[in-house]
Amino acid sequence: MATLWKTHCSHCKGLHLDSAACPGSLPAAGEERVAWRALADTEDGVVAFGILLDRTPCGWRSRIQTFPKTIWMLPGERETLKFFAVEAEHALGLAMEFLRLHCRQSARALRNVQFLEEFLPERLGNFRISPPRHPHQELRKPGFFDIRFGRHKPSLSGTTRDLSAHGLFVFTANPQDEGQVLRLRLEVGGNQFPLDGRVRWFRPDCLPGMGLQLEAPSMEYRQIVAALPSSLS
Repeated sequence: MATLWKTHCSHCKGLHLDSAACPGSLPAAGEERVAWRALADTEDGVVAFGILLDRTPCGWRSRIQTFPKTIWMLPGERETLKFFAVEAEHALGLAMEFLRLHCRQSARALRNVQFLEEFLPERLGNFRISPPRHPHQELRKPGFFDIRFGRHKPSLSGTTRDLSAHGLFVFTANPQDEGQVLRLRLEVGGNQFPLDGRVRWFRPDCLPGMGLQLEAPSMEYRQIVAALPSSLS
């Protein structure tokens, strides 16, 4: 069965927009601080979440924390869940979107959101990684997998955020123009699946990426999507 998680980077054990953000085996600067926090109501009461931000040799690293001191881990591993990007707001945005998706799938609403770093752009406060879902749109399932894409061959790197039977969203520092047809190569569980897709929309700033409509997706791909769980929890 397909898993919710991409094969995280073998060098940094994290999730990042492109290879340029990978710090390799080098440690962060050790000046980690809380850059964002919010509350959520759960069956056990009010839970406080925070996102920690730190510099790396290649940019910035973010991690998610449940207060007072529980750092989120990769499922079944001792590694912490980490997000890397060249820009601080992109590293923070990746963690924010992951946490928001987790809370949305768990029917939890985040409230009392606070940004604690003055240099972070205000637009991150209310940004949406994708347009509002149309009532008749296919169900998108969360899935973080490596994907490569390109106009003639899949040479640029990205990471999926969610997938449906006929579409997907890609985090990438190199989003392509609307209407462009792309060659894709999705990697799941060590296997690679060729796909073709057309860019329906893109965003170049804040947390860059693009939404793709797939053209004649294979049965193998649709089986992967069908096997994905509909929740992060």
